[in-house]
Amino acid sequence: MDPFIWTLCNDLHDGGRVPTIESLKAVNPTDSAIEVVIVDKVADYDLRQLISMAIDVSLNRTDSKEIATRLAAVVSTKMGGSVAATEEHELGPRWRDSVGFLKISSGSVVLPIGKLSVGFCCHRALLFKTLADSINLPCRIVKGCKYCKAGAATSCLVRFGHDRLLVLDAVVKMGVL
Repeated sequence: MDPFIWTLCNDLHDGGRVPTIESLKAVNPTDSAIEVVIVDKVADYDLRQLISMAIDVSLNRTDSKEIATRLAAVVSTKMGGSVAATEEHELGPRWRDSVGFLKISSGSVVLPIGKLSVGFCCHRALLFKTLADSINLPCRIVKGCKYCKAGAATSCLVRFGHDRLLVLDAVVKMGVL
């Protein structure tokens, strides 16, 4: 674990609480390896644009599967496109380059999700969930991803009807349920 994160989460003065967004924004991005992805529908213009796209995707459509598939395509395109299972290892360097640029250009380790141009399964799941919530598409984030081996691996389950939950693919096969 990054020593800075350990210190932030175990500082006796803060009572072991998770650091505030304000304290994280004060962290010099050149001094820390951490990055914090935030969902802020008010301040993140790019996220608001994606929400508008999600609303457009859902207009005049009643088939939840079609909406979920199209929404997954929006997420995948925003997060760097489809990644073949054999190319998963190439996503790491692309992520580091992209995030490094964002951290330096913004002067912060706190990164709005709408600014990300590359994303692992956890970022894709978070963005999909955010967009799905904006159009009332029943969805939840679950731990685990069939493509990622990382501890933060996540996927989205989309609800169809009363008793059907399907795993959404926003990494390799965009929108496949």
